[in-house]
Amino acid sequence: MRKKNEYELKPATSKNTNIKKAKDWESQLPTTPSRTSPRWVSPVKPKDPPVDLSKLERIEFNGTTFYLLYSRGTVSPLSESEFETLCADIADRTTVLVPIVLDECYIIIDGEHRLRAAKKAGLKQVPVQVRPGLTEQEKWQMAEDLNLHRRHLTPAQIQEMITENREKLPEMALKLRQEGNSLRQIGETLGVSHQQVQNLITAVNNLTPELPEQVKGKDGKKYPTKKPVIQVNTTKELQRAITACQAAGAENLPNRSIELKRVERIARETERNRLRQQEACDFKSGQVELLLGDFNIRGQEIQDNSIDLFFTDPPYDQASLILWEKLGAFANRVLKPGGLFVSYSGCLYLNQIYPMLDKHLSYLWTAAINHSGAKKKIYPVGMNQAWKPILIYYKQPKDIYWPTIPDMVSGGESKEHHDWEQSVGEALHYITAFCPRNGVLLDPMMGSGTSLIAGLQSGLGLKCIGIEMDKATFIKTEQRINTFLAEKNDSAIDK
Repeated sequence: MRKKNEYELKPATSKNTNIKKAKDWESQLPTTPSRTSPRWVSPVKPKDPPVDLSKLERIEFNGTTFYLLYSRGTVSPLSESEFETLCADIADRTTVLVPIVLDECYIIIDGEHRLRAAKKAGLKQVPVQVRPGLTEQEKWQMAEDLNLHRRHLTPAQIQEMITENREKLPEMALKLRQEGNSLRQIGETLGVSHQQVQNLITAVNNLTPELPEQVKGKDGKKYPTKKPVIQVNTTKELQRAITACQAAGAENLPNRSIELKRVERIARETERNRLRQQEACDFKSGQVELLLGDFNIRGQEIQDNSIDLFFTDPPYDQASLILWEKLGAFANRVLKPGGLFVSYSGCLYLNQIYPMLDKHLSYLWTAAINHSGAKKKIYPVGMNQAWKPILIYYKQPKDIYWPTIPDMVSGGESKEHHDWEQSVGEALHYITAFCPRNGVLLDPMMGSGTSLIAGLQSGLGLKCIGIEMDKATFIKTEQRINTFLAEKNDSAIDK
């Protein structure tokens, strides 16, 4: 019988061109940008911004640095009284109604005054639209157009902008539109804003013209009619959006409104595609050994009766059910007598999973992860899943060598390194309890390596072995492990 784990089980913890002088009412601007770390960080170095940010005026808002892109002077800036009125309105509403528009380098295309007013009013968050992939010309055009039709120009001012051939404008605009010109290109030709072009065509023809797939720009080239737009509501979400846009590249994003989580998924997949072009091989450093390949093949290199804890997280879909029996057989061979098999699982196919594991191992318990965030909708059964099973089996004989532990722990969402990633805190809860001091931990489907990180964090001196068949995931996990080990060594040196 193995010695009981002498370590006390601790509760698991879930873990932002022209320079203009600022007016008297503007706050003093700091000289260096400051951003907190985004939730998802890509190791890929982002592209350099198209302009020298050091030459742009800045606004600091809630720890994020924004840079100013000024209009060419089509519309004058707000007067001090207009700005004070805006401040009072925002303070009264305690929110900003019209989102600030940025590019992927924290450069404000539209909304400077709203942002300054929000800062003066003491707001902590503002809605933001991130529009990646715009050329410098497109940014200027957007800045001009948005300001032009938002400044509530009087009818007399609008009349001055329209030529004497006003009656012919709708017909001319429609003809130019049918030729594939963009609304902005038509507005440039006719001397009106692109919104005026839209209104003219709609009013006269009682229709809303659909944009063609491509339009002709002022340079005569063809461009997509739409660009990606990411709407966020907090500075943390903004930092995530900027980081993901820079990593994914605007050319890889759909030309429409897109949710932040999908941008991050595209960024991760873009990074994985890049990593798959690199060479990769097995990795070994100190307590950690990573094997690249299918566990059905590489697992043959693991000695019989050599593993204390078999901890893994296979896919939950129906097509992957076949893996469970293979995992059960593998665990039965490599586990020490009394060793444990612990695995995350979905709920939908438990009735099929249990019998497959029963063929090779003995059932001990079904523990759980409580979902502390948004609940996942399981459409086939009309349920919002609030928990996730943790299946616990053992290899005979039964050996209860751990202290009594809670069978449910709350887990936070963590998709920083992989779409299916689990949080380190919840893995640490079970690994600390079930793996003896100086034991051996194996994860045959290690993914982002969360279980191995938890094993290294446990303080039990564990040897951690991981197997992964996807090369991009393997490389990312190797980088993650290396970073963790380097930080651990630095911490030890400091002490």
